[in-house]
Order: sequence, then structure tokens, then C-alpha cells
Amino acid sequence: MAEETRLPELMLRYQSGDGSALAELYREVAPGMIHYLYGFTASAAASEDLLQEVFLRVHRVRHTYLPGRPVKPWLYAIARHVAIDAQRRWARERARRARDAAPGAAAPPADRGDLLAALATVPPTQREALLLTKLAGFSTREAAAALGTSEGAIKVKVFRALRALRHIFTDGEQADA
Repeated sequence: MAEETRLPELMLRYQSGDGSALAELYREVAPGMIHYLYGFTASAAASEDLLQEVFLRVHRVRHTYLPGRPVKPWLYAIARHVAIDAQRRWARERARRARDAAPGAAAPPADRGDLLAALATVPPTQREALLLTKLAGFSTREAAAALGTSEGAIKVKVFRALRALRHIFTDGEQADA
């Protein structure tokens, strides 16, 4: 596949100081990565902000890319860390606002029919494996490399995430089917 040779070539050019290589890398990877990040944020604007943050971080840590290694898993691992950092930041902000809010103010309930709300209930490691394999189109090998785990663990996480979503959307009727 051309991507398997093109992305490492772009990364090597970028590491060597060719700034146009980053723009090409961005054009190649951004469309899929924005969908991956959307799974964390449920907001197009927040996903775009995170995408920019991912590429700023790529710029800062470009020297850590090891030539010959797959680029996409490396980039998605960075995206995962950026998204997790943002979720932690947002959780701290929500907690601060909740402390400052008037006593008795309740958060609106999540809509169970909403896929994004349902995804938010899936444990983060399972959600990440599901997003990478089913939305970003990674193979189990690529997802395992991006998440720093084994292919078997990815398969189990995806299975469990899908089972949890099925349970949510069927109200438990087919949870073990």
C-alpha cells in the first residue's frame, strides 16, 4: 500500500527540516483523525481544536519518531494522549463549575438513544479500541501499536465495547446474544 511507504517518507522529510512535509502529512492523516477525536469530544469544534493540538505536539516530539516504524499508530497514540489530557482538563473544569454552582442544581440526564452518550459510558480503553478499529479503520495490529497493547487485547476490548453498546441500545434484551 502506498500509505505504508508515503507516511514514513513524509515523517523523515519533516524530521530533516522540510516543513512542507508536515502539511502533506496533515492532509493525509487529518480526515481520519478528526473522526477519531470526535469520538472523544462529540463536538466538531472541540475535535478540530484537538487536531491542531495533536499536530503541535507532533511538531514538538517529531524527534521521537523512529524511522522505519509505522507512522499512523505513532500519530494516533499522540492523538489519544491529547484527547485524554483534554478530557481530564474538561472534567476538572466541570467539577470546578459544579462546586461553584448553586446547591441542588442537577446535570441534565444523558439521552440513551444518542450514540455519543452511549460511547461515553463505555470504559475508555474499550472506547479507544472501538474508535480506532471501527471508525479510523485501523487493523488490530495498528490499533495495538497505537495503544501499546496486544492484538488479542484489542479484539477483546472491541468485543466488550460492542456488547456494552448493544446492551444500552436494546435495554439489555440481547446483552448476551
